[in-house]
Amino acid sequence: MVEKMLRYDVISPSSSDWSSPIVLVQKPDGSYRFCVDYRRLNSATVKDSFPLPRIDDTLDVLGGAKFFSTLDLTSGYNTKRHNTKRRDITQNGICDTQRITAPTYLEDRAYDLEIIHRAGRKHQNADALSRIPASEPVCRLTQEISTRAELGASHFLDCQKKDDVISHVIQWLECGERPSSNELDGLPRELRTYWNMWDMLVLREDGVACRRAENAAGKPHRGLQTIVPCALRKIILEEFHNKPLAGHMGVNRTLAPIRQGYYWPGLNDAVVAFCRSCTVCQSRKSPQKARRTPMVPSRVGYPNARIGIDIVGPLPESELGNKYILVMVDYFTKYGKACAIKDQCAETVANELVFKWICEQGIPERIHNDRGTNFLSEQNYRTNALCGSRC
Repeated sequence: MVEKMLRYDVISPSSSDWSSPIVLVQKPDGSYRFCVDYRRLNSATVKDSFPLPRIDDTLDVLGGAKFFSTLDLTSGYNTKRHNTKRRDITQNGICDTQRITAPTYLEDRAYDLEIIHRAGRKHQNADALSRIPASEPVCRLTQEISTRAELGASHFLDCQKKDDVISHVIQWLECGERPSSNELDGLPRELRTYWNMWDMLVLREDGVACRRAENAAGKPHRGLQTIVPCALRKIILEEFHNKPLAGHMGVNRTLAPIRQGYYWPGLNDAVVAFCRSCTVCQSRKSPQKARRTPMVPSRVGYPNARIGIDIVGPLPESELGNKYILVMVDYFTKYGKACAIKDQCAETVANELVFKWICEQGIPERIHNDRGTNFLSEQNYRTNALCGSRC
């Protein structure tokens, strides 16, 4: 095996101070794999750091692709020659590993490439090109979906003309005159939304009604959003959320590509409702837990430092007409009182607190409650203020 690697110029003799032990591992087919222990080498190597690719960017790159290929690479770890100036570390006592370990890296040996650093201030031309506003949707997923038969221009126009709302919009745009507000009486409410954005509505050359797109600041910019009739809205949502290239993303990542090419009133709410009703997302994505304030122990050092107050009920009405129970407990002594009351209005609670607790046990420094309306009313505030207590 070593002779074969020498013959194919994978390794070469060396007398370096560095050496890495090798071990032969038997494969399932009976042959052996030549393995090298590079742990000492890796500890002395300055590693590069690269961010992980975003899944939506990866899916966006695949948009529009029709053919996919796979490659079975032989000796994939020996595909790149190492710079001869950097062999001081990679050389070992027996052989020189001239190639870096990169199983997914392919090199076309017909080219001799040299990497030259270029200062950032010299990239003004590229920076200027990257800031040119796009006149068409830049999302490849949007472009691919727009080529579907049911979302083509002719079918889209037919559905718009059959829609109870958009058909009126097309008539307005063909006439080139905005109707008066009185003419909207008796028509669907959604039609008034389009009437308010009259300056943003246009007809494409193929007759499809569109809306000028908005940028992040809410101002119109180059690019058109096709107005989607009710019959096609579910198809749009399914294409941008359920399909393999969509990837069942969340609300924001589903809404962003739709906005690049389509519009209808209530689009945000429709995307939220669709994502929340998706069975795949509900079965695989864990719900977000609501943040709660951590609980802390409540310490008191003497009676009446703090009392807790709450109401139980409604309960079956007693012979005296009482349906609720007002419970008051001292945090330190655990002494409690239960008072039957007819209702839970603020005046009743204040009277029971004064006559059944304050007159008997004294004025508490603090009163702990669930901040209900019967405890936070103006009358209770005045009662606490006169007694010097804090809720």
